[in-house]
Amino acid sequence: MAEAIWQTDGNTVRLELAPLSGRLDMQCLAAGIVGFSIARCAVEDSPRAAKLAAEGGVSVPRAGLLGLELLGETGPPPVPAEWYVRQQDLVAWFSVGADRPLEVQAIWRGVPGGEKEGFAAAVDLIVGVRTQCPEADPGLSVASRLPAREVLPVGLAEGAAAGPWAWARQGPIRAAYLFRLGGGWSYAEMVHPATRLESRWASPHPCTAEVRHRLFAQPAEKLEKGVMLRAWIRGAWVPEEDDLRRASAIYAALAACEPPLDA
Repeated sequence: MAEAIWQTDGNTVRLELAPLSGRLDMQCLAAGIVGFSIARCAVEDSPRAAKLAAEGGVSVPRAGLLGLELLGETGPPPVPAEWYVRQQDLVAWFSVGADRPLEVQAIWRGVPGGEKEGFAAAVDLIVGVRTQCPEADPGLSVASRLPAREVLPVGLAEGAAAGPWAWARQGPIRAAYLFRLGGGWSYAEMVHPATRLESRWASPHPCTAEVRHRLFAQPAEKLEKGVMLRAWIRGAWVPEEDDLRRASAIYAALAACEPPLDA
């Protein structure tokens, strides 16, 4: 029998999706998938950043993938009202909060890779929001931080089809990035073009790159009662050789898919 992709241990859920492994703390989902390794090689926080933090007392966020940040919250990070593992999915539900009149569903989905898929392994994060208020701000963020030595925007290869959802994207791709980590591996993160968002990457700390997607934020809109909005983000691991072409092909395949309508 194949090993389960998500394995629970109290409030910790381990990800085992060869050659990728890592873990999620269900009490702190904003940190994302941490302690991850690829082909049994740990992707560690930048040694330089850790040294500077120790010497100067600077707080440096640890490396993490696809962390979910709920906006409008004060105090400790919100915890899911319910969460469970279902086949290749890890599902979390957030109920309405005092500062956030939204119900939020998040699904981290393990996606096995291969030559046909063009990646070694991937994790999709599918986010849905709805409200029972007349209207509400649906904005929330997804963030990833890695010790990358180079970050590149991903574009479509010449002659590649942009997919049936190209109409939803104005101008060039603005939410697909490639992180070159060294050690023979790169990480590509991208958002399905049907998702309205603001996306940017930065290097807030030495040798650390961060990409943050503010979902449902562009153009600014209010979520009407009973309507559900969904977003689809994919994080894929690819060999460093020919990584930009691979990332472009992964984006083209993602853009050609219908966005998830239910969970």
